[in-house]
Amino acid sequence: MRDVKLSAKKSGKRDDKEKALAAVVRDDLDEEMKRLPVEIPASYHRRLHNMRANSLDNIPVKKFVIEALTDLFEKYDNGKGDHHLQD
Repeated sequence: MRDVKLSAKKSGKRDDKEKALAAVVRDDLDEEMKRLPVEIPASYHRRLHNMRANSLDNIPVKKFVIEALTDLFEKYDNGKGDHHLQD
């Protein structure tokens, strides 16, 4: 198992963000996928499935979740998260 550092590199280029963005738009993922067992409020679950049902290209729920996680990583990288993290 490989650890992925989520902080920005000094060069300004973030491989983790690029991979996550690519995952959102591509079906042929070149990165190992891992399950994320998590319970979410039923209303969120319904909304995600409604988003999938209303998407023009029948986007899988997984891709919406990956997009949301990408935004979350960026938020924390910019120091704007709701919870404090160690450097």
